[in-house]
Amino acid sequence: MGKIVDNEIYAQNARNCQINGDQKKQEADNAGAKIERLNAAKKILEEQLVLLNGKIDGAENLFNGPAGDMSPAGNWKGDLKNECKFHFERGITNLTDMENNYQDTLKNINGELVKLKASQIDLLGAAQSFWDQAQSWWNSIQ
Repeated sequence: MGKIVDNEIYAQNARNCQINGDQKKQEADNAGAKIERLNAAKKILEEQLVLLNGKIDGAENLFNGPAGDMSPAGNWKGDLKNECKFHFERGITNLTDMENNYQDTLKNINGELVKLKASQIDLLGAAQSFWDQAQSWWNSIQ
């Protein structure tokens, strides 16, 4: 009678460990899915940064290069140039602010990715530990 009761307890412990292991595995899978989404967002953000930097460089070159001195009509000087340059500089400032925000977002994504990857490894380790314990309980049944 004692062995039957013990075996039932061992079997229940094994089932509980199996369930806990399965839950940790599901949490690890969820972390993996989030990692995939963050990597996709990171790729898009990096592509946008390249485009944004191109816009900033193009705007700066408009006034700092030879095109900033004269238009094809020969009248790109004086007040018109200064007025346009003022507005372009404001635009460049806004674009630079956007770039800084993108960079901050990328840093946050990278930090979150590091945490999620570490968490995923820990969760998989915990799942394996629970499964090993479940196997040990099953092996204890006589």
